[in-house]
Amino acid sequence: MISIKFNQLLDFAILPAHEEIADTRWPDNSSRWIKTRRVKGICWPYRKAKELGWTIHCPVDIDIQPVKEIQTSIENLTELARLKHMVPMEDWVHKEDVIIGVTPAGWYKIHEYKYHGLYYPMLLPNGEGTFEWRQGWSVEVPKNHFILIQPIETQDGRFIIYPGMLHGPTLTRVQERLGLPLAFEPLKECRIRRGEPLAKLLVLPMSVLSIKSEISIPGADENPD
Repeated sequence: MISIKFNQLLDFAILPAHEEIADTRWPDNSSRWIKTRRVKGICWPYRKAKELGWTIHCPVDIDIQPVKEIQTSIENLTELARLKHMVPMEDWVHKEDVIIGVTPAGWYKIHEYKYHGLYYPMLLPNGEGTFEWRQGWSVEVPKNHFILIQPIETQDGRFIIYPGMLHGPTLTRVQERLGLPLAFEPLKECRIRRGEPLAKLLVLPMSVLSIKSEISIPGADENPD
């Protein structure tokens, strides 16, 4: 049997769990007219799709805000100091060959948590208003498998969780310190409550990446008159 392993890295982390769709139908024998028996949770294609994989839940109560940013690759410290004076961002983050200035920053910078005796940020600016949001847990998958992160069907427009695919050494590397990161973009100033669903995690064999498609169009192979 193929299995995966979730590792809790922070004491408050919420490990992913299978979603269970409840039967919301109610007894209607005494009702003359109203008999609501076809509901989403009973439709098996919907239920199976919802219950597939593991749901990722928000690990903390967090007040989020959309951010403004500027990106630069200035290497001269004097020039960088001048830029910081002209554009007073609250945080400046180095990402490979780019420096990202972000404001406001207090809402995410207060989320630092201790791991192996040192404090690390839970959210890291990643460009164009997005963040890496570390979840406080890691996942181990079998060889020749990968994880697929998919957004869930939230309709309120408060934030975006972007799709992502990770496998092999890359999966191990990005989970160092505070665990698996989600690609996250805040859209509205609001609070996300601990336990709210954020995304869906699927584990798939690498072989699915080699699946090819064929197209059949009736009459397409016939010679025109």
